[in-house]
Amino acid sequence: MQRPVEANHDPLVLGIDVARFGDDMSVIYPRKGLDCRTHLPMKFRNIPLDRLEDRIMEFCAANRVGMVFVDGTGLGGGLVDHLRRRGLLVHDVQFAAKSDQRSERYANKRAEIWGIMKEKLQYLSLPADGELREQLLGPEFTLNSRDEILLEPKDSMKRRGVASPDIADALACTFASEHATLPTPVSWGGRGDHLVVSEYDPFAPESVDGPPRMPPRYYEPGWARLREDD
Repeated sequence: MQRPVEANHDPLVLGIDVARFGDDMSVIYPRKGLDCRTHLPMKFRNIPLDRLEDRIMEFCAANRVGMVFVDGTGLGGGLVDHLRRRGLLVHDVQFAAKSDQRSERYANKRAEIWGIMKEKLQYLSLPADGELREQLLGPEFTLNSRDEILLEPKDSMKRRGVASPDIADALACTFASEHATLPTPVSWGGRGDHLVVSEYDPFAPESVDGPPRMPPRYYEPGWARLREDD
């Protein structure tokens, strides 16, 4: 198994989740295509909004960032305005806004971006971070009266003793628009393309004596599986 490396055609984007309560974290999560671990998420507790803004600017000054996705609900709205005034290309992600997806029925934007993240999860290279793993597994979902998927709110999670998924929310924000869309499997899987995270070659001839070969999933050493294989 080889370590995934960044591809030149993939934009480096940032997902920002802004803390609203003392126990929550503000998180800056960089993602470049399939790679979510070369730049590890930056987590802050009780950080002032102006200092969080400075940390984002420092990262953008040191790296070529294509887009910054900010949860603009509540305190995040001020951060969106400040970052735009400082020249960054910022996408304001309103969790309660209407979903843009037509193929799936999501109750709001937050449910939509989590749904997109779930679809991409098997392809992503994630860090061996137990806290992130627990947050990806933490939220439950239900259907509203219109049979739309609704993700469990953070305050509901806290009432049942589950931590706020701030790191996972920041990563989910990076899927809020087409600018952060991952390449299709055809474009990243193949001969000589080092984005492939396993030794599987989709262009190799299939065996005539057995079923088609399926790509093995990649798991970081020491990283518990996010879900059981089918």
